[in-house]
Amino acid sequence: MTHPAAFTIHCPTEIRFGADRAGDLADLVPAGARVVFVQGAGEAAAGVVARLGHATVQSLRCGGEPSVDGVNAALAQIDGRPDVVIACGGGSVMDMGKALAVLCDGGAVLPDEFGQVDSALLARSTGNNNRPHKAPWG
Repeated sequence: MTHPAAFTIHCPTEIRFGADRAGDLADLVPAGARVVFVQGAGEAAAGVVARLGHATVQSLRCGGEPSVDGVNAALAQIDGRPDVVIACGGGSVMDMGKALAVLCDGGAVLPDEFGQVDSALLARSTGNNNRPHKAPWG
């Protein structure tokens, strides 16, 4: 069995919980930023999207546990490289948001075999760039 090249993932993450934390978005997301907003099938995230009026928002829906085909289909819908990826919802939505944040940053697709994920892509997309990738809001 061939092992992938060694790599390091550095993930400086700030997670904010509590009532009306979506109000923090104006301070966290720069004016004019290009945002990919991943949400579930319901309308619960509509209020969060409204808080992003100062940014250009492209919304994507995640209807269940993300698959390789689902992640790649979502990538194909994204217009250019976003500045920020925000995932608002449950575990499946968070998983989709994390995958898109990594893959949008590196310009790649998710291969059928996870062992074939390019370690150089992971190193580029998880560097200490201090830009937010995802956060649960509610």
